[in-house]
Order: sequence, then structure tokens, then C-alpha cells
Amino acid sequence: MEAQQHITKTIEVTRVNLFNIITQYKAIFPDDNQKPQETDGGRIFESWINRRINIFLEVLEEDLSSGISSMDTVLGQCMYFGQSFGRVGADFRGLMVPIFLKVITKNFSTSITKVNQTFRANLEKYTLLNKVNFGLHTRKLDDQKDEISPPETLLDFQPLAFLCNGYLDALNELRLCTPVALVFEITKIFQESLEFVAQQIFYFYRTEKQKFYGSEKENFIKFASCFAYDLIPYVQRCIYAIFPQETVATNLGINLTTVQGEGIGVIQQKTILEPLKELLPNKMDIILRQESALGAGSALLVNKFGGQTLKKCDDNPRALSLNISNVLRNELFKVNRHYETIKELCDENGDFLPEKFNSWFKQLFENEFFPKNEKHSITYNRCTYQYECSFLSSEYFNTMEIKCTNYQIVPYKVQFIPCISMEPNNCIFHNEQIGKWYLIPTEKSENKFQISLFKDENIIYNENKLKIILKVLDKIRVNNEITGLENYHFETVLLWMVKNDEIPKAKQFSNYD
Repeated sequence: MEAQQHITKTIEVTRVNLFNIITQYKAIFPDDNQKPQETDGGRIFESWINRRINIFLEVLEEDLSSGISSMDTVLGQCMYFGQSFGRVGADFRGLMVPIFLKVITKNFSTSITKVNQTFRANLEKYTLLNKVNFGLHTRKLDDQKDEISPPETLLDFQPLAFLCNGYLDALNELRLCTPVALVFEITKIFQESLEFVAQQIFYFYRTEKQKFYGSEKENFIKFASCFAYDLIPYVQRCIYAIFPQETVATNLGINLTTVQGEGIGVIQQKTILEPLKELLPNKMDIILRQESALGAGSALLVNKFGGQTLKKCDDNPRALSLNISNVLRNELFKVNRHYETIKELCDENGDFLPEKFNSWFKQLFENEFFPKNEKHSITYNRCTYQYECSFLSSEYFNTMEIKCTNYQIVPYKVQFIPCISMEPNNCIFHNEQIGKWYLIPTEKSENKFQISLFKDENIIYNENKLKIILKVLDKIRVNNEITGLENYHFETVLLWMVKNDEIPKAKQFSNYD
């Protein structure tokens, strides 16, 4: 019996039989609302139901792994099965979700692995001799903004055409049953695949370059350019088609700006093209210009500012430059203003100056977040905690202090600390797990919370400290209903710089905690 037929029959038989058994059991042993004792065997039936459901889950995972033709049909039947058991207090839909996610990811990864191997085999047999010469393809952004069809330039290079077809086959299979939760895994699989392809192209060049003559080297450059400027942006568009950013934002419970800023569902083109950068001189910024011109949703790429491109200047690798699309200029007015604030904190090389940064931070803290002669309070567990804030300075560091003033009369000895609703992972840039941060009192002997900034080092060199300060300031701003601080939304630029290694390596991330 095929896996599809077997799991379909199993779902139906298990659902009907278990539901009948539960109904008959409750009719024979009506619930008298008495709490059963641990020794009277009152949990035997519940344990049996749990065991039967676990057996079903094992069969489900085994059949799904064997390969089925219609994943969406099986998913719908399973969700109905789990939902129907909710009427008897045994809704187990949550137990099936990880199984489907695991199998769908595994199937997609297997498909992409086969595509990678096929590309390598095709590239080994490929020759650049007697290929038709043509100029570097120029994409018309306005015409292809909403286009999902593959670029016709891929037809000039057979390995890339087969590679694109393989990607599309895998995506067409995925789109029939695409959990939004897989946006991170699918993007990662594509990222690894495209990095593999770039490495294979580089190996091909390194092996064959001594044999190139005539127009072969020129044709190879066009081959690499087609991969960089046509295939990669097209794959990015496909990811957006499968995982629309609006849908991702809704399901993750965040706004669209956060999705774009965190780079969710975005391929890292610079990393992919790193092996080929010597073969693509002065062309690496084309992709960045395309992403700013097309904007969010329908864009080939989406950068960290929803249309704004922040990159190194050609004449000064540490300086910052902005390349802003005319279409998005009005929308980015606030971004431009806060960029001007950031520039004032840098030297002529684009490095942040600790003294200027700490001075600006102190001014922001004292004048904007905590105006003098104003009372502040946090209500927690029906108790109001009053607090005051100060900015202390010593020989080696500056300290932001939040101190409880009604310390003697509140029920607990407290310390104000930033807390999170779930454990964060190691990455602060693509971190869907970080929940909301709150300044809440905790039952500790101290009555104050401090953040210290070392004067001789930039605060952004310490990843954990930066994360804490940004979240604490945001909570303080919200708690005090402070508005009009668009100029001080500095975290976007700072995080972008940390992530993209714009900060000098020698100073990055101090050992201070």
C-alpha cells in the first residue's frame, strides 16, 4: 500500500475508533467531578489515549518520510483529526506541527541537494567555446517589478537554466503546503545552495582558466554575471512569492518594518558572491541599487532600511554613504535625519568616537528620556514602584542608573532589570525568539539597575550590552509615553554596521560584560 493511501486510511480509522471509545467510556464512567487519587487508577484511560495518539504520531512521521504525493491534503485531514479531539479535551494538533515542519524541510532540502549535484555535473561537462557574445544584461526594473517569470538570459547558459528549473520544481512542490514558520529554514537552504553554486563556478574558473582563449574568458565573465545579477535576484523574488512579507509579519506578530530590518527571508548576496568578487569588478553594488529601487514586497532584494542602501564608499572603505531611491525619498525622510545624527558621532574615517557617543547618549538620557523634576513609576503585580534615573560619571566609565525611590514601603526588595519572555538565541539580528522586554521589579536585595559604558570603548563593540541598552531605552520610552524621538532611532544603523562588519575588526566586541 502506498504511503499516501496508508496514512489517509490510518487517520480515518484512528479518528473514528478512538472517538467512539472515548464516548462509550464517558457514558459508562460519567465524570462526577471528583479529583481522582493517585492510587485509584483514575488516570489509566487518559494514559491509554495518550499512548494511542503517540502511536499515531509515529505512523504519521514514518509515512510522511516515505514520501506522499499530496502533503496539503494529509495536513488538512490531520488538523481536522486533532481539532475534533479538542471536544473531548485531547486536542493534539500542536504535536503534529513539528512533524510536518521536519518532513517538509527535509524533503525540500533533499530536492535542493539533488539540484546542487546536478548543477555540478552539468558544469563539469559545460564548455564556453563558440558561445554567442552579448552585452551585459541590464534589468528594466519597472517592467519586471512584479514579474515572477525566470530571466530569459539564463537560456544562454545551460547549467544556470537547469539550476533555475530545479529550484522552481522544488518551490512548486513546497508552495502547495508552505508553513510560514519555515521562512528561516527555506532561506537558509537557498543561501547554502547559492553559496555552493558560487564555489563551483569559482572552481570551474580556477581549473579551466589556463585553457581559456579568445572569447572564452569574456563568456565566462558573462556566465558569472548572469548568476550574480539575474539568477540570485530571481531566487529572492521567488522566496518573497512563497513567503509574502506581510504574511510573515502577521504570523510573527511584528510589523513589516521589523521584518525588513531583521532581514527575514532575505538572501545574503554579498556572502554568496564573495568567491566571485574578483571576477565581477565594480559590479557588486548593482544588486544593492536594485533592492533600493524596487522597495519592499515586490523587490528583488530588501535591505535593512526598507529601500535605503548603506554601504562603504569606494574611495574610503570606512566611510558611510547613502544611495536613496527617488521613489522612496519622501518615506525615508526620518531615516535621513537620524543618519545625520550618526555622522556627527563619527570621525573622518567613519569610526564611532566613544567620547562623542557617550556625550550624546548622556544628553539623550538626561534631556529626553528622563526630564528633571518629573516622577516616573512602573505598576507591577498591583503595586506601583516609583523610580528615578541618573547618569553617573567616573574616571573609567559612565553609568545609567534606575533606582526605586519607594524602596522601603513596597512589598518586596526589588531591582529593576530587563526581562524577556523566552530565552533568546545567539543571534540578535535574525532572532524571532526574542519576546518583549520589560523593566520589572524582581525580588532581589538591590533597589537599582545600572548599565555602564566604558569611556575608552564604543558601546556597540559589546553585543550583549548593546542589546540590553536598546531594549531598555525602548521600554523606558514607551513606559513614559515619550514621542518625537525619530532622530534618536539609532539602533538600525548600529546593528546594520555590526552585522555587515563595517566596524573595524581590531576593536569589535570587547570582553567587558
